[in-house]
Parts: sequence; structure tokens; C-alpha cells
Amino acid sequence: MVTKEQKKMVTDSWELVRQSGNLDEIGRAMFLRLFQENPELLPLFPFASEDTSEALKSSDRVAKHGKNVMKYVDFAVNNLDNLDDVKRRITSLATRHVDYRAKPQHLDPVGEALLWTIENAVGDSWTPKVQEAWGVVVSFIASTFIAAMK
Repeated sequence: MVTKEQKKMVTDSWELVRQSGNLDEIGRAMFLRLFQENPELLPLFPFASEDTSEALKSSDRVAKHGKNVMKYVDFAVNNLDNLDDVKRRITSLATRHVDYRAKPQHLDPVGEALLWTIENAVGDSWTPKVQEAWGVVVSFIASTFIAAMK
């Protein structure tokens, strides 16, 4: 579980993320990183499967999907004291993603792209302890997502 200290680190660093840009751009950065590092995932995303990396950088659909993902992250961060609500929301999201051909093994690359994006947004405030705290939260989200996919 997430400790009180970890919750504070996650919420404080998330506030820095929110201050660093709008959620569309933060989400877009996450997906660009995901696709750069994992091009095999492109076909899973209808908005990305046939676009070039240059086209993805300016795609409104990438920004919109990225913003939607960031809203879920925002919800999770703002509800770390009520993980049952987070679990319900993530479970609902995961069951829909089964229809999109998402697989449990896709969660690690998404989590890595998310952490990379947060790290880049918060800059020098990203410490090993902050990374560990985010790792706990992302692991909770991923394990909830995977359990709901089965």
C-alpha cells in the first residue's frame, strides 16, 4: 500500500506536473514516448496506427487520448486516500480495454512512459524516493488493471 509519505510525494510532484503544462500536452508527451520506445504498440491505437511520428506530434487525437489518460492519473492521485474508488474506476477502464485488444504485457511500457513523462515534467524534484512512491502508485494501477482484464 501507499504510505502517507509516499502519498504526499506523489501529490506534490503531480502538482508540479499540472503546473508544467496542460494535460493534453502532458498526455501527448507520454504517448509519443510510448510509441517511440514501443512501436509495436502503434496498431493497438486507431488514432496512431497509420500515422508517422511527425504526424503524431501534432495529432489532436493523440492529445485527446493523452488527456483522457491523464484524467485517470489525476483521479488516482487525488483519491489516494480512497483506493476503493480508484480501483472501481480503473477496473471499469480495464474491462473496456479488453475490447481494444489490450494485454497485461502492455501495462509495463505504458507505466514506463508515464513515469518518464512525470520525471521530465518535475525535473530536479524527481528523486529516488519520489520515483519509488510513483512506482507504488503505478504498480497499484497496473495490478488493478490486469486483474480486471482476466
